[in-house]
Amino acid sequence: MMNRSITQNQPARSNKQVFIVEDDPTIRDLLVEALTEEIPFLQCIPLSTGQAALRTSILQPPDLLICDYLLGDTTGIEVYDQLRSRMGWEEIPTLFVSATPPWHEIKARHLACLEKPFDLDELLTVVNTLLYCQREPVCVARGGFHATRVDEAIAC
Repeated sequence: MMNRSITQNQPARSNKQVFIVEDDPTIRDLLVEALTEEIPFLQCIPLSTGQAALRTSILQPPDLLICDYLLGDTTGIEVYDQLRSRMGWEEIPTLFVSATPPWHEIKARHLACLEKPFDLDELLTVVNTLLYCQREPVCVARGGFHATRVDEAIAC
């Protein structure tokens, strides 16, 4: 499907685990496929509900949480807040993906966010940034809001 190589001239990387919490199976599958094909050594754990994320997180925190805002059983912010209160989750980078991001909540928590629909290259840039470079928020909105520009955020 995708044949981009965004890892050229980057240091060797270790295995990373990403929780993808998305209630829409088409989007969830697309995220898993895109990330596993484009980023080496990445293991994606697809989860369809907030409760599934909370149950799965008991074993071990991932290296990155990607979460939709509007989930069938709760909101992504509620999931994030509950996970963040757990031991070992305090510093887990998080990327929200949403068609209707709650910007005030995202800004208050200093989180990264991509507004749907987003470009695959934007997704890959932000994920690589959060996994391998920095923990600063990266927000992209179709309406012109930019907390940090994606092209400035990738500074590995």
